Amino acid sequence: MIDKEYYFSLCKDAELNQEKYIEQAKSQSYRWEYTGWKRYDSTPFWFERNLEPRSPVMDCRASISYGFNKNDEICFIQSSQEECIVRTEERMINRRYSNGKVDSIEELIFDDGLPVKYVEFIVRNGLNPGQEWHFEEEYVYEGKKLVEIKRNEFWYAGNLVRTFEFQIEYDETGNMASIKENGDVKYREVNVEQAKQIRDEVKKELIDESIRTITKIGDRIQTDQVCFIGIYLHGEPSGILDPIFHPGLQSIRDEQIEAGEDIWTIWNAGEHPVENQESLSDQKVKEKFQLLIQYWQMNSDWSDAPLNPVLTHKTWWGESKALWQEVALELNKMNWDGILPVTKTFVIYADEESLDVPGGDLAKSVPGDKLRILESKGLVSLV
Repeated sequence: MIDKEYYFSLCKDAELNQEKYIEQAKSQSYRWEYTGWKRYDSTPFWFERNLEPRSPVMDCRASISYGFNKNDEICFIQSSQEECIVRTEERMINRRYSNGKVDSIEELIFDDGLPVKYVEFIVRNGLNPGQEWHFEEEYVYEGKKLVEIKRNEFWYAGNLVRTFEFQIEYDETGNMASIKENGDVKYREVNVEQAKQIRDEVKKELIDESIRTITKIGDRIQTDQVCFIGIYLHGEPSGILDPIFHPGLQSIRDEQIEAGEDIWTIWNAGEHPVENQESLSDQKVKEKFQLLIQYWQMNSDWSDAPLNPVLTHKTWWGESKALWQEVALELNKMNWDGILPVTKTFVIYADEESLDVPGGDLAKSVPGDKLRILESKGLVSLV
């Protein structure tokens, strides 16, 4: 356990001497880098452990400014907060300020140049004991190679404790190959060619697994016709990995049309019974897909104008939607008679909360010949 009195004293000193520490850190900044989001972290493998992409360096001032001293070490960070970093051979201290008050203290202890202990002590709610929370990490080595990270999170004075153990594995050349979190693979190194191959395999397997999933829906629905199946994706990686297959019933659509509902409503899967929903069940497909999503997460670029885009669709969300739209296109080429009680206007599409049917989102999942049928029935408008 940490010495809380010691960290409270660091926080109080940081608050009393805020102006001095900020001015000192700024004055030592010899060069600057500007980024759209986080690019650096003081702890080992932070980005891989959290599946977060590093921001590229921008050409001009952006959301975060990193100041480097003459030793080319980060000494000041300006974002929505101000961070003042001092490093010696034995330790690094980061005094973090927000809204004119101390927010937290980070301390990283070194032994023979290697980080061995990390503490983040957070006093965002004030300097009174009982309102703080903190995180601890210990680093285990084999020789000079980091092989294990032990992380404990003590939330709100220790009333809630979370424990994580990360195991780092290396390839034959000594480069990090994968990270396990509590025994399960969290991150694995994947190159561009491997990602392309995995995507091709996952697409084929998702089509096959989707057919099995939709067949289960057909086994359940006996007394109504199905006018669509929306493959609903929500904005988290888990919702891409395991979306909801939600069938729309023609009887409900008939009522909507008779009531004069708009086009958003008649394509809203949420208007239809949830008891007919299904999801993917093949865990091997999900595991391979998860590896692909992890690659997309680590290579996402959320800037308005990507400098060195790796992904065709910029982000993991864009790549995921595009893949599911391609899957839906292939599913729409099938004859579903005998598998589902379908209408003549039945289609399958990649669905999402912000689905824009008039804007053409449906067209990315549905072949042109079927779109023309939908248009002839007044269900879409092709411009």
